[in-house]
Amino acid sequence: MNKINDFLRIKEAAAYLGVTMNTLRNWERQKKIKVYRCSLNNYRLYKKEDLDQVLEQTENSCTTNPIYGHMACSPEPLSDKDRFPITKIIVIKDK
Repeated sequence: MNKINDFLRIKEAAAYLGVTMNTLRNWERQKKIKVYRCSLNNYRLYKKEDLDQVLEQTENSCTTNPIYGHMACSPEPLSDKDRFPITKIIVIKDK
């Protein structure tokens, strides 16, 4: 049987992963992360070993964006289209 001490609340889980609470909620909706609910108050709870799996997946899928020079990470590998989004803006001046 699981003890409440085996779980992290959403704020603690977000800090542990280095993401926002909204990111965890989105991952829950997308079924990227397993979420448990407290039977007393229906709070979201996360097992540390599940969070460790997310961290491992994220580390394996991190890539450096050559344009901005920062890391782009996702719990699932990114496609080339998502990995390097480029928007071309053309400015036309009237004379």
